[in-house]
Amino acid sequence: MFVLLVRIALVYAIVQFEKIPKTSTPAPERLYHFMDYNRITDQLVIFGGNSNVDDPFNDVWVFDLSMSQYYVKVPTNDQKPGII
Repeated sequence: MFVLLVRIALVYAIVQFEKIPKTSTPAPERLYHFMDYNRITDQLVIFGGNSNVDDPFNDVWVFDLSMSQYYVKVPTNDQKPGII
């Protein structure tokens, strides 16, 4: 039922994709990561994942869509982030 609703929505919506040029070094390539879009800040947030040789990442990257730039989020205290 969900797939049917998505297909109907796409028929009536104009979907346009465009390549966004990046102006900074991107996050390392990864698999099995979490990514979310923050509509308030207009940013993509990328967390964790694995490299192609099963080395886990424990980092947070942000892609700012308004500036087309990647940057790493660093914890502001001494506590290290946990791996999910």
